Formats: sequence, structure tokens, C-alpha cells
Amino acid sequence: MAWSRIESGFWHHPKFAGWTHAQRWALGELFGYCCEYRTEGIVPQDLSLLPRGITTTFIDKAIASGWIDVSEDGVLHIHDWHIYHPKDPTASVRQSRKRHARNRDNAVTKPVTVTPPTNTNTNTNKPTNQPTSTADQGGLVGSENGETNINPNTVLKEIPT
Repeated sequence: MAWSRIESGFWHHPKFAGWTHAQRWALGELFGYCCEYRTEGIVPQDLSLLPRGITTTFIDKAIASGWIDVSEDGVLHIHDWHIYHPKDPTASVRQSRKRHARNRDNAVTKPVTVTPPTNTNTNTNKPTNQPTSTADQGGLVGSENGETNINPNTVLKEIPT
């Protein structure tokens, strides 16, 4: 995303005398285009690249009002672009930091391995996805793989009454 610097009084500048609201907005869109595509204030000769409101009539009016300058070689420049939109010497460092943070936040830190559950049920008459009964486990209650089963009678004896 590109940012354009516009002073709060910009829209009421005397250069806008006789401009419609749509024409003022079109100039703002031209500024946005130059920021987004980093043209350094150079207006492309091919107006079809620009927003719809930028026409040859609009360009002529912007030149007559002093918003656009024409260089000796015919290149169109937004007036004082380099003053209000100076190059940012820290931009590449900031972008690098943002990229690094984004990549770090989206990275998988540990490889993910999925271990299929093992079936410790030796009774082949039952489906493997059904829990075994407590009778099959000798009265033990707990997980269906038998690793953390407990005998409720033993636990009840240990509880003081």
C-alpha cells in the first residue's frame, strides 16, 4: 500500500479556483497513482494507464493551474513532488523487517507428523473404532488403549472415609 502526503488545506488551495469536486478528486487519484507505482511524480504519457478522470482536458487544466509542470523534453511532472514525497532512505530496511516478520509468523517451526492410533484390542470380532468394555479389561476403567487404566476398587480403598 502506498501513501500520499496531502496537507489538510490542500483541497482549498487557490490553484483549485474554478475546479469541480470531481476534478479535484481526479488530481488526488493522480497523486495516488504516482505513489502506488512510484513514478516519482512523473505523469505517464499513456493516459489509459491512469484513473478514468485523468483526460487530456484535465491535464491541460492541471498544467494551466500549476499542478503539473512540463519539462523541456515534454515530460509531465507533478509540481514539487520531490518536496512533498521525498524518497524514504529507510523504506527498504522497513520492508525487509516486515517481510521477515511475516515469514517468521507464517513459518512452521516444527515438522508435523501424524501417528495413526494403534489398536491394542486383540478381540477381532469387534470393530476397531469401538471402545472395549470394562469386562474385557478385567474391570479396569480408563482409555481404550489400556495405557492409563485404573481399577476403581483400588482407588476407592485408598480414599479415606
